[in-house]
Amino acid sequence: MAIETLEPYQVAPTERLASILPGNPPETGTKAFRGLSASGKTYWIKVPNNPQGSRVLATEQIVTAVGGLIDAPVRETALIEISSDWDGWPITEGFSLRKCVAHASLELSGSEESRDQAYIRNDDNARRWARWIALWDWCFGSDEQWLYEHEADKSMWSFDHNMWFLDSGNWGAEQCNGGTTGEWLWRGEWKGIDSDEILRVADLISKIARSQIQAACYSIPAEWGVPLNDLDALTEMLLQRRVGVADRLRVNVGRAR
Repeated sequence: MAIETLEPYQVAPTERLASILPGNPPETGTKAFRGLSASGKTYWIKVPNNPQGSRVLATEQIVTAVGGLIDAPVRETALIEISSDWDGWPITEGFSLRKCVAHASLELSGSEESRDQAYIRNDDNARRWARWIALWDWCFGSDEQWLYEHEADKSMWSFDHNMWFLDSGNWGAEQCNGGTTGEWLWRGEWKGIDSDEILRVADLISKIARSQIQAACYSIPAEWGVPLNDLDALTEMLLQRRVGVADRLRVNVGRAR
């Protein structure tokens, strides 16, 4: 059987910045800001020339794409075009916009932002947490942060993944080559998480194909400057980690009961 060959960087912006919204204190290291797209959606936007570099944008975009393979509760993201009309627009002192393709995370209005694992028994969270824990181990999660959606009985969402993949904002082929078997099991709360869902996602993750993982890793624009060998090493790391993640989920399912 022939191995499917994919072309890297074959992605295009799905949104365009229409306006910058007021009330955007740049408190994060990436100087993220709120923007309205031409389609009328509100996003938190990170640009390639942010102080932490463009690699963190790649991490954000890829984690979301990988999470989609197991229906993990990660916020919807987009590639947003910032035209030359915004060149020089100040976000904060010493930091301004320029023409680029940026990473955008869909805003969740009416939500509670927290670093505390909570509301496990609300909404469908018992199953959502199972999928999130799988993603955490698979992608070397770090600096965990969640949104709890008030209008959906505190449904949980994961966001701000820029330090995932080996707890580094600047991962590369060398780090990925050394991360194929490393354990990264969630050390937080398991009690109350749906054990059947843990087993289901363990089976699912172990069967994900290389082409699916590669497509997720290739879902970034070339202008972010991630070399192809880094993306291929990341693909291989995630492929090799699948079985170990599935095994760890099955072994620890009893902690959820």
